[in-house]
Amino acid sequence: MAGAASFLRFHLAQQPSWDPIAWPRLAIFVLTYFLLALALPQRYSFPLVLVALVGWTIFRVGILPPFAAAYLLGSCYLLGRRVSKVSDVATQILIGMAGTIFCVWWAIHLPINYRWVYWVVLGLPYLTVRPLPRLSLPSRSIGTLACGFFLAAQWVMVLKPEISADGLSMHLALPMEVARSHQWHFDVTRAAWAVMPAAGDSVFTAAYMLGGEGAAQLANLGVLFLLCALIVQACRTWLDIDRAYLAAALFASTPLSQLVTGSLFVENVWTALLVGGVLATLRKDDWIAALLLGSSIAGKLVALVFAGIAGIPLLMRRRFLALIAGIVIGATPYAYAAWKTHNPIFPFANHIFHSPLYDDKEPFRDDRYAARASWTSAFDLVFHSDRYMEGQPGAMGFQYWVLLLPALLLRPRREAAIGLAAVAVLVLALPNLRYMYAALPLLSIAIGAIFELPFATPITLAVLALNFCFYPAAGYYHREFASMERVIPERAVVAGLAAEPTAFFSTNAIADFGGRAYTDSWHHEAFWKQVRDANTSADAASILHGLGIRQLVGPASGEHDFPMVETLLDEWAEPVGLPAGALRVYRLRDAPGEPRRGQEVLKPGEYDDADRRIAYRGSWYHDRQFSEPLGHSLTYTRVAGATVAMRFEGTSLELTYTQAPNRGSATIVIDGVPQSLSQKGESVAWRVRRSLGQFAHRIHRFEMRATGDGYVDVDAITVR
Repeated sequence: MAGAASFLRFHLAQQPSWDPIAWPRLAIFVLTYFLLALALPQRYSFPLVLVALVGWTIFRVGILPPFAAAYLLGSCYLLGRRVSKVSDVATQILIGMAGTIFCVWWAIHLPINYRWVYWVVLGLPYLTVRPLPRLSLPSRSIGTLACGFFLAAQWVMVLKPEISADGLSMHLALPMEVARSHQWHFDVTRAAWAVMPAAGDSVFTAAYMLGGEGAAQLANLGVLFLLCALIVQACRTWLDIDRAYLAAALFASTPLSQLVTGSLFVENVWTALLVGGVLATLRKDDWIAALLLGSSIAGKLVALVFAGIAGIPLLMRRRFLALIAGIVIGATPYAYAAWKTHNPIFPFANHIFHSPLYDDKEPFRDDRYAARASWTSAFDLVFHSDRYMEGQPGAMGFQYWVLLLPALLLRPRREAAIGLAAVAVLVLALPNLRYMYAALPLLSIAIGAIFELPFATPITLAVLALNFCFYPAAGYYHREFASMERVIPERAVVAGLAAEPTAFFSTNAIADFGGRAYTDSWHHEAFWKQVRDANTSADAASILHGLGIRQLVGPASGEHDFPMVETLLDEWAEPVGLPAGALRVYRLRDAPGEPRRGQEVLKPGEYDDADRRIAYRGSWYHDRQFSEPLGHSLTYTRVAGATVAMRFEGTSLELTYTQAPNRGSATIVIDGVPQSLSQKGESVAWRVRRSLGQFAHRIHRFEMRATGDGYVDVDAITVR
């Protein structure tokens, strides 16, 4: 009841979901799936669904990517089967995957990464084939139909060129660079993330080397299948097969799982390793647990929170050698980073480790997701997911509010204890929902207990349907459902660039680029700090010239969060060709052209801070995160000497700004006459208006210069 009331109260049904173009595609998919799964005899239903999916995959991406992904996962299975005595296929694949990750990570240090090498080396386990176990498809039931439906939907959505920011800036960029250069550079001056843990990227690299981008995406999908298999395996200890599959369906229906599967995020890989390690710990397979938990830490630092809690039983059982082995495996990429940069978690916490290769004055953190822990945090994770990730409410999945608590009251599970303890730590320290992803399969196992109640199945089916409606809540990358795109215009532009030093503004999508890239992000912080802190556009252009940059990729509109970039593009960049989507290519001039910004005379009216007729010089920032300012944006600076200027025609001028304790002062000059302005206040006050004087009705020049003793902002300018 509380969930339904909250759903209505926060108007979740009104938030954007599927694009209009998706609905006919969804109807075709649903009808096709259930026609194949229900209309035929049971022995043919699931095989025919599988054949249809493989056929659609070959139509969309060709025959090589699905074959390559299957080849990789088969190699992992045979390797894991060869070196371990466990009997379940999912764990065998994970053991082999851990070994493959280790080998690939070391291999990309050397110029030996060729496609034929990967086909040969990953084919070695096939030479040790022993009699394979008989694999039987599950019988048709509510649980298997539901699980199959969501996995089929995930499969269809994967078949799209990569468009995610993380994928195109890191997780596809690394495999593509390895394919181009036959090794990875591990150079943090070229990419700050170059020495970060790369277990997931190692899996993607192996798949990419075998079969290209589509193979990497399908390998990621295959790891999601592994996670569902682990959930079924764990639930089978006390549930029948139908209900075990229903628990797996709940996890596969989670919008967050669609985000990290539909695009190249690394969460599936390190989560599968971690869940496999947790289950091995609980069944006392200590060495396998150490291998998998350590490998998960080698995939993402946040896995240490989960693995540290899951490893407590090993410590209590005094399995010290296994613990040491797991620690060595997990610590390897961090030790390497420390050797390369003097910071084991570079570039994070550099204010503590003081690597000379990154700014050590301010702690590196993402201030977008800093929700404070409270007694409502569990509710907020579900119904206010947008406070914890770049998504919408409902991204976590509604089962974790509706079904989890009753299930825990019925049958407390150790998997849930580990997941909830880790979530509690992360809510306190790193409240990002994507970092909590590994808790979801663990909690899904615990939710299985709810199926002991007679009314649980109808409620579960309702939750599954609701989750499917909210699939796009975790991200906007797949709102059109089964995309028919084969070429992304922005990617085509980047792929067509000359392989020369290039500055990228408003995009980190460098995966298709074969030259030296400089972006306006933390990936290239030293470059970006110089540009955004430049006093004038001439200084910014000089920085680019000094780096040999003549080619720019920027917003086609010329708009940017930092006015310095807008001015640079306006005065120093010559557009080349036509825009492609939101981007276009520019050439950097040797001398400035005629400026266009700030030259038009403002007539009577109200002008927002981001208006192109207002010229900013120096380090300013357009901030659009607040709802209180006019136009929901502010432009602010705290750098001494930064100016904002414009010309206006009228008899009076009024400045709208924000008053706050962290504000400072500025000097305003109108027609050469100075006056001072202080924006400091004891509390925050939005839309404060200040009259700047009465004038004769003619053209006047306004300039405001920050003194640097605190932030000053512009919310709006009104000419009367």
